[in-house]
Amino acid sequence: MFGCSRQTVPTSTERRETTCYKVYKIDTVGGYYCIYALHKGVRYQIVSKRWVISSQEKGEKIEVNGRYNFILSSLRENSVMNGVNIFPSNYLHIGFTQEDGSVIFIDDGATDLHYPLNVKGLYMMDN
Repeated sequence: MFGCSRQTVPTSTERRETTCYKVYKIDTVGGYYCIYALHKGVRYQIVSKRWVISSQEKGEKIEVNGRYNFILSSLRENSVMNGVNIFPSNYLHIGFTQEDGSVIFIDDGATDLHYPLNVKGLYMMDN
């Protein structure tokens, strides 16, 4: 399996395809990974729960400097209740508590937290 859901070996030009997110840093916070990526000049902070992955489940491992086709869900865009955006207006210094009690702050130039729909731990999953 190749990054960005390729079934064939991509050419060097295709590897720089703009639909891919380039990972530039990976951190851990409590039971979560924070994956930092660039896409079209925008910084993304992607939060993935730490998992023990079985050998049958393992997809491509996410690594720094790798390019991946993440399918992301935005915390800000999904913070609407009864038509009102409940995402804090001054959110850059606010921590978001995860289910295990870990607090994750938006940082490193990102403006939102994103949750990947096609990642488990640090592995890409087939969807």
